[in-house]
Amino acid sequence: MKIRRTAGLVAAIAATALVVSACGSPETAQEEPQATAPAGGDDTEGETPEPGAVEQHISVGWNQPFFSQNNLTAIGNATANANILYMTNWAFWYFDADLNQVPRTDFGTFEMTNEGHTLDLVLNEGVVWSDGVAVDAADLILFWGAQNPRFNTADQVEEHQTDEDGNPLFFDGEGNPTTEPTRTEEDDEGAEVEVDNTPITEMVTPEGAVWFSGTSEMIGAMNEFPEITNDGRGVTFTFTEFQNAWMSLFGVPPIAAHVVAQLALGIDDPQAAKDALIDAFRDNDTVALAEIANVWNTAFNFTSLPDNPALYLATGPFVMSEFVEGQYMILVRNPHFASWADPTYVPTVDTVTIRWNEDPLAQIQALQNFDIDLVAPQATADTLQAVQALPNASYITAVGGTWEHIDLVVGGAGFGFDSPFNPVNWNGNEDAARLVRQAFLHSIPRNQIVQTLIDPIAPGSTVRNSFLWIPGAEAYAQSVSQNGSAAFANTDVELAAELIAEARELAGDGARWADGDIPVRMIFAPANVRRQDQFQLITASAAQAGFQMVDASDPNWGTIVFENPDAYDAALFGWQSTNTMLNNARANYETDGQNNPYGWSNARIDELWEQISTMVDDDTAEARAAGLEIEQIIWDEAWTIPVFQFPEVVAYSNRVANASTIPLSPMIFWNFWEWEIVAN
Repeated sequence: MKIRRTAGLVAAIAATALVVSACGSPETAQEEPQATAPAGGDDTEGETPEPGAVEQHISVGWNQPFFSQNNLTAIGNATANANILYMTNWAFWYFDADLNQVPRTDFGTFEMTNEGHTLDLVLNEGVVWSDGVAVDAADLILFWGAQNPRFNTADQVEEHQTDEDGNPLFFDGEGNPTTEPTRTEEDDEGAEVEVDNTPITEMVTPEGAVWFSGTSEMIGAMNEFPEITNDGRGVTFTFTEFQNAWMSLFGVPPIAAHVVAQLALGIDDPQAAKDALIDAFRDNDTVALAEIANVWNTAFNFTSLPDNPALYLATGPFVMSEFVEGQYMILVRNPHFASWADPTYVPTVDTVTIRWNEDPLAQIQALQNFDIDLVAPQATADTLQAVQALPNASYITAVGGTWEHIDLVVGGAGFGFDSPFNPVNWNGNEDAARLVRQAFLHSIPRNQIVQTLIDPIAPGSTVRNSFLWIPGAEAYAQSVSQNGSAAFANTDVELAAELIAEARELAGDGARWADGDIPVRMIFAPANVRRQDQFQLITASAAQAGFQMVDASDPNWGTIVFENPDAYDAALFGWQSTNTMLNNARANYETDGQNNPYGWSNARIDELWEQISTMVDDDTAEARAAGLEIEQIIWDEAWTIPVFQFPEVVAYSNRVANASTIPLSPMIFWNFWEWEIVAN
């Protein structure tokens, strides 16, 4: 259902649920990770300390800070959030080291019956939030209702932002806010010309409308209000059609139903608040649901510890204790967890500190200095060499599941008017805009990027050429041979220039870029060295085709990508896998999908996703054929292009036992309950 915001996977893994990945942190892998000897070759074996003699405090390095407690919204759906929430919130199942889905029977039970049309969920008695309030049917209903498109009554609309005096705001040529609607620049001949500044806009929900961010068409297949069972601890959902990703379509959200209702509806009593939330979804009370949706979308986004602890409640082993913006977060034991959880999952460590730094070499230096104990730095030739030289650490190398890609803003109702890939700028000519998109993709030096930045770390690496399958999977080779990627196998700036000329001829007089270079604003993480290097390589190559690259990098790129697609034309980042289902790439490429803020829309693709989702087995010849057709359309539309699979490096202090990683989110955090500090 999700794809989060390094090179091969277990061959059985197809396209995955994805989350936004900030940089080169591991995401999915194809080969079994290979543990090395301790870095630097030092012999770290010694006497095992007496029980209780070693303080159980671990510090983990990561690149992007936490920013949302609700990772079920489009904005919150990011690896930076998912890693923390995995440790603070429990679930009905998890992936083990072999990517088996392991039920957590201490939390509750789930069963699919009636030939895949009836889903029974029951939470165990005694399972509570960290404030002592029971986890129950209200939480299961919130998970279902807030992600079910049946409750949305309107789409968000674009609104021009203003300053405190009400003056409209614009971005100037340097990307800085200004109230001036135009600016003066020199043209190619040195003459001064007036250029429009870009309006600063934001997407807002119309007054009184219900709009939940992050809805799923697959959850929409459970369109009837559920039956509440087991004294309020369970629910029974009915599917209108079987969904093969059903195990990803239920759960307890990372935010408590009673808190959402308290904030939205002004009800203090937790049980009364939960009852009101249930009633709102049962009765489709749009007045109450509008308030609930607003709280769901916005109330749980924060970059330092809130004054209200209800905003970061936990059901898992840990709960937030300290959070200093941009620096670190400390997790401590949830005092209620051990009272009901399986002792197997009660962590050995007492506290977990997550320290953030986007500089991978600085992370490795912190590991050498014992400031952190475990890290997955962005894999580069320099970081691998630095890790190998550490005298006090071991490391793991693997092929990751994150893959780099570049997405183009096509535009839609009310947005994308400044994108050169939007037909509106080519006199509404769809074919002309498509040619410009194809031209840009032809100008991206994918092979040079891989040879320069990836091959030194993972020799033999090649560009990725599939949107749905991972290199190494059987279906990958089958798709790549037929999906249309061959047309973009090599950089071809001459062809790109010809396509631009053809687009201009098709569009005719009045096209916005009837002559001269075409500007392309690319957004990415500014502190990410590998992304900076890619941008420079793309800039040099694209210039030869007639594109002028504009650096639109921003520290808040992850939020901007999904909230303000007017601020950029192309986005450079990575998708991270969260499970192994083919149709979990659906949210990327379907119309209005959670991971599709770009305006991509194709009726045939939407139809094919519907077909794939209802197949009992999504790895059959029929499913692969449907996936192949999706890929062919995407390549033809030239909406996006894959670049490479991430190589993965994980380094850990030799005072840490049981450090490991898996090729899916949450990667190095997957077995945190097994972490142990074996030496001070």
